[in-house]
Amino acid sequence: MRPVRIITAVIFAAAVAVTGCAAHSNTVDPANAPTRKVAAPRAQIDSISPVNRRDEPVASPSRVPAPPRALHFATPEEAMRYLAAAYNRNDLAALMHVTTPAARHNLLFMRPNADNLQLVGCTANAGRGDYLCGFTHGFPAAMHQSGTGHAHFTVAPADRVGWYMTVLDDCS
Repeated sequence: MRPVRIITAVIFAAAVAVTGCAAHSNTVDPANAPTRKVAAPRAQIDSISPVNRRDEPVASPSRVPAPPRALHFATPEEAMRYLAAAYNRNDLAALMHVTTPAARHNLLFMRPNADNLQLVGCTANAGRGDYLCGFTHGFPAAMHQSGTGHAHFTVAPADRVGWYMTVLDDCS
């Protein structure tokens, strides 16, 4: 059953890559391609020597940055609001927290044809344990198209904690 899902996801990814979200353009503008954000430099630690006069280690300064907090989304809606915000600010690192690699690939191919992604809501798929989440989006000015587009993503529980977008079901 799993190979069928993988093959289906790959075929869908290829179709989205060729047609784009709204099927209005089959070219991707490299200027609009997503870029990886670089983390801000960490605060420098004081230049106090960690060794005392007798060459014994001493406690390090207390200015060590705190580790990043773990993300946890109790509901698929919370995860998809986070996804929409990350998509809208083109934050690939944040998208990685709430998407599978195949879904993220398809989502990024939507970018030339869809902007301002907004969650409408999520509905449980009875018996499957996942959700279908609906979104609205605008169109980039370069498309010269007015109105609102729609997209639907399948959202499933993560292996650890939270939820992931697993499939881009449709986008128009």
